[in-house]
Amino acid sequence: MIGRLNHVGIATPSIGASVAMYRDLLGATKAHKPFDLPAQGVRVCFIDLPNAQIELIEPLGDDSPIHGFLAKNPKGGQ
Repeated sequence: MIGRLNHVGIATPSIGASVAMYRDLLGATKAHKPFDLPAQGVRVCFIDLPNAQIELIEPLGDDSPIHGFLAKNPKGGQ
């Protein structure tokens, strides 16, 4: 049995829409303020769950590595 999972990263086309979904679906206890990581070409937001965190990852532009993933998986995913 896994006692605690640090976090799982999930690519998303919209952090704003995803925060609401995961909050309602998984009972998130807190959604942190999103912040940009320009060197990696992404915007991230951590969502606290009772025993783990979800890291939502949104591309900052077309040259972001996440942009290519979302082109193949438009709804996002891990």
